[in-house]
Amino acid sequence: RRMLAGGIRYIIDRTKNLGRVVLGPYWTSRPRVRGFGEVERLAVVAFGFVGDLVILQSVMRGLVQAHPEAQIHVLVPNSGKVVLGCLPELNLTVLPDLKSASRQAVRWLRDWLDSVSPDVIAAPYLHEPWGPTLTAIRRPPCPIFGFDRDHGLPRMRQVERLTVQVHKNLELHESENLCQLFAHAGLSCEAMPAWLAPDPRTQERIDADGWLAGGSPEKAGPLIMLNPDAGHPQKEWTDAAWAELIGTILDWTDARVVVNSFKPRPHLESNVTESGGRVHWLRAARLEELAAWLARCRLIVTVDAGPQHLAHALGVPSLTLYGPMDERRWTDRRQRPIHRTIRACAYDLTDEERRGLPPNSMVELIRVEDVFEVVKGLLGEPEGMGR
Repeated sequence: RRMLAGGIRYIIDRTKNLGRVVLGPYWTSRPRVRGFGEVERLAVVAFGFVGDLVILQSVMRGLVQAHPEAQIHVLVPNSGKVVLGCLPELNLTVLPDLKSASRQAVRWLRDWLDSVSPDVIAAPYLHEPWGPTLTAIRRPPCPIFGFDRDHGLPRMRQVERLTVQVHKNLELHESENLCQLFAHAGLSCEAMPAWLAPDPRTQERIDADGWLAGGSPEKAGPLIMLNPDAGHPQKEWTDAAWAELIGTILDWTDARVVVNSFKPRPHLESNVTESGGRVHWLRAARLEELAAWLARCRLIVTVDAGPQHLAHALGVPSLTLYGPMDERRWTDRRQRPIHRTIRACAYDLTDEERRGLPPNSMVELIRVEDVFEVVKGLLGEPEGMGR
């Protein structure tokens, strides 16, 4: 009865699902296109977020070292200038602003590929809107290598448009998956530590900030950055927990707190009272400014991977609060003790186990006192910490 009611559309959909189940494992484990010969010109389209680009930078460092003769053209969002601009071997092109995929965007991307004339295209991150724009190109000039699963492309049919779908192991560190992607594209490499230095002019301007330069370095306490914003609601801690953490830090340490918040948080600001001028609010700071502020901090507490990976590249101690995300993919690959993570329960709870709970229920289970204990450890508990 369902087949008669749905007609031919239902039959086609069921056939596609059966084909994915039967042929999917073969396609993902054995790419359909191999043997492009020596790759001399590589195009990397990195439509990712800040954390993605920092991990990509570590892989690109290894790629440049392993293949100095290759010409590598990288297409990045505006944040890519800050993260990848320190690699002069790369030919960087910044994407224009785009609100949604359009014919004009497809034409612009096609023209860029024609001007670069790459042998292969590696597409590690395909977040909207530019990810669907790339997959909308009909008859691309060369093969496109991408992952068979990720959080970038919203529809399976867009993933299927990639020439080669490389299997992504979600239990491996993200840098290992990237290395495997480039190896399938014809350029093998090993990831190197990410490294980032703030822009000198921006750093000089930040150092001259009235709040930062207000007291003498001998009397001023260490700087602690807190990052309460996250790209997804499931990652966010509560404003009440952040306010309690700020109050605990101010009561029991001589540290000063820098709160990096991209969106307005009036409830959090109203709960932080009697700070004595020891709390500074960064509101929608640009990436280069955020890096300069973070470089002056003793540590950062964050729920988002972007500032976490910036801390990894800057060598600033970090504490990241995890909910449903698997920290094995995103933690510091060198396992330095200055970078810590906290989670309150297993990351792989099923939808049934989380039914009826708020999106950030897993992060809400993290206690403020547990976070503060790690903060004290990362600060080293200098003299005058306790009262």
